[in-house]
Amino acid sequence: MGDDGSTVYTLQSRTRLFGLAGFLGVVGVYMLVVVAGRPTAQALEWFGALFVLALGPLFAYVAAVTQLTVSASGLDYQGPLGSLHADWDQVVEIKQVVGRGRRDWGSLEDLLVLANSRQRITLNDFAPNWRGSPLGADLRKHAPHLFKQHPGHHARDAR
Repeated sequence: MGDDGSTVYTLQSRTRLFGLAGFLGVVGVYMLVVVAGRPTAQALEWFGALFVLALGPLFAYVAAVTQLTVSASGLDYQGPLGSLHADWDQVVEIKQVVGRGRRDWGSLEDLLVLANSRQRITLNDFAPNWRGSPLGADLRKHAPHLFKQHPGHHARDAR
């Protein structure tokens, strides 16, 4: 918890991403050694080895920089492609959608929808069962308007 009462949440898949980064690094080095040991290696094999080797640092970067900070003043999201700040009055709803393939196809994901922005923050990335987690408690504390029952929303949203 920060000095201002804010809480920083990191990706739940962070450990897996760092592990995947290390694994890809090992596979990439192995592929380079195998390719380099064959004088007739094709350009595609070289490209494949370098591509696999490059994925490791990319996954490590995503895991290291992605975080969500929840405070009394609003949200701060830091991702691999940039950051944003939203005051609580700019956070308009929690929308449940069918997953887009980052997890199991057809799984449900909960997105924070921001006013006047196409940016969406996937809460499940920071806590798979976010409603029963400290993240859910922080959201209920600072943004109770997100949990008021609206027509078409599930009863569990009203908690």
